[in-house]
Amino acid sequence: MNDSNDDTLREKDKNSDENEHDHGDDDDNDVSFYRDLQQAKAKNFGASIPKEQLQATAAQAESDFLKAMKETQEEFEQTKAELGADAAVDMLLDRIRQEDYQRRKTKDHDDDVSSQSVGAFE
Repeated sequence: MNDSNDDTLREKDKNSDENEHDHGDDDDNDVSFYRDLQQAKAKNFGASIPKEQLQATAAQAESDFLKAMKETQEEFEQTKAELGADAAVDMLLDRIRQEDYQRRKTKDHDDDVSSQSVGAFE
């Protein structure tokens, strides 16, 4: 299989050598363009996130999560004391369902707006 690939590459080299006088500048421009494009892509999209920023973001996310868990636990315990365990569980499940519904509703709206925006440019 390597022999076949080598033959194909040799044929392409031969063809490019024969046509170089016709398109040599174009090939050089293409190579230069793609190299510049790859460098710009790496610079803008492939850049590493600094370690300090990752650590700070992770610490903030953990803090936010723990705060939300504590608030939910406190609210659950208060409802449980006032209405009983079953009512507290029902309240918690209802809130989860409402949040899921709102998230889906927002996502559906965002999807509709995105598809309308794309259609406007066609």
